[in-house]
Amino acid sequence: MDKNKKISSIAYALVFIFAIFVVGFVSFVNLVDFYVNDRVDYNEWSADLGNKFETDEATAFFKKFQFVNLNGEMRSLLGQREMNGILRLNNGHLIMPQAKMEDEEIEGYADEVIKYADFCKEQGKIFLFVQPILKVDKENKQLPTGVEDYSNENIDVFLKYLKNAGIDILDIRTCMKQDGIDMYDYTYITDHHWTSEGCFYAFGEIVEWIADKTGIKADPDVTDINKYKIITYQGWHLGSYGQRVGQYFAGIDDYDLIIPQFDVSFIDENGEKHSFYEQVVNTEIFENRDVTSRYTYDHALRIPEGIATTSKNMSLLFVTDSYASEMAPYLKLAYSDYCSQYYPDGLNADYVLQSDPDIVVVMPYYTSTFNAGAIFTEAGAN
Repeated sequence: MDKNKKISSIAYALVFIFAIFVVGFVSFVNLVDFYVNDRVDYNEWSADLGNKFETDEATAFFKKFQFVNLNGEMRSLLGQREMNGILRLNNGHLIMPQAKMEDEEIEGYADEVIKYADFCKEQGKIFLFVQPILKVDKENKQLPTGVEDYSNENIDVFLKYLKNAGIDILDIRTCMKQDGIDMYDYTYITDHHWTSEGCFYAFGEIVEWIADKTGIKADPDVTDINKYKIITYQGWHLGSYGQRVGQYFAGIDDYDLIIPQFDVSFIDENGEKHSFYEQVVNTEIFENRDVTSRYTYDHALRIPEGIATTSKNMSLLFVTDSYASEMAPYLKLAYSDYCSQYYPDGLNADYVLQSDPDIVVVMPYYTSTFNAGAIFTEAGAN
């Protein structure tokens, strides 16, 4: 090797070492900021590395999202389907495959719901369990060869225990199948949530079930998607699965706002009227596109205050999770009183007594259904 080439090699090595030092130093500064201010400037997802310090360091790593993007893009170009525990289906949708559960374990989770349902019925409440769609269609799994997912099988066993206990069940998976709907059209590619349209569809099915059960029908405009304007924000939502693999592994989802075009307003306690857009839409979410945040779905809509001019006199208690984030505003268009409780925090009898609803609707997503915290707490036990 001649002298010039040797100097050049040393220079490249020094530049590389310096770059590593800069990245490490800035990452350390970010880590300190994370510990002191609980603030992360980049992609919110981070792998659990077992050791807390290593996990925190990965969370605050300098330009982490750009490195995740690069990794995801390279894997996509190489035709790889898995990254950070996420799998890409044949149709491009991302999932987190679920292992098969033992029936005895599933029965334990179902028993908690059954105890809660029995208590609600003893209090004279109508009780409904709603099963949302999952990320995998059990009749069209789209799984690559050699990969298994048992989410639907586990849920089917769970629902069997509820049905045998006499609990009313509304299975949105079955509803869509009967209506000839491709479930994948109503789920985000990069997220575990259903889309705005999927959520609205389920809202309509719930309202129809309540009408059949009680005879109280919602205003027909409220459940008619043709009475709404859909505003599409293209490439706006990178879901929780997309955060793990970056924006190039499976792309970025569009996000749709569904806004009423019929005459409706919310009347506050002072008798003043407010529009749906004013009360419901969190405009900050749509001021700046930020694909490093997975919270577009969760935070785009707020639960409106006041009573809608279209609402019927009925009170609902929704025991649910983020799967109802976009459903609440439309339920308030339909009914005068809506309150909610977070399913993984437990099935609380006291809350039923305090809110005194006409109907209790339980609607957990898969991971909430099998959450260790979702246990029935008897009245006065807290």
